[in-house]
Amino acid sequence: MQDFENAADGECIYMGNSTTAKVLGKGNILFKFTSSKLLSLSNVLYVSSLRRNLVSGILLNKARPTTVVGDDKVVISRNRVFVGKGYLNGSLFVLNLTSETLNGNASTSAYFAESIDLYMVG
Repeated sequence: MQDFENAADGECIYMGNSTTAKVLGKGNILFKFTSSKLLSLSNVLYVSSLRRNLVSGILLNKARPTTVVGDDKVVISRNRVFVGKGYLNGSLFVLNLTSETLNGNASTSAYFAESIDLYMVG
């Protein structure tokens, strides 16, 4: 994560199951898709207690790509140029990312949620 800032003391997210999770900080992240295209997201929250890297549709929308969801897949493009895609796995789309993604993190998984029940509190 680039430009990392520690979160304010007590900052957390409220999840759809009525629990909260502590936000440790926020920053920018760079996704590298298997297509070799890059997508940068700003103001990404770092919540270590979440077991998956989640990308909300609202956050993705702020990066201004075109996102098309259908036929059990999500296709992301920018200015009519293909950027990347992901496929439905359970109730989330798994984005096709390379191991160079997530700014050095070994994880190649990021899950796109069209709508997600996470809310900032504090």
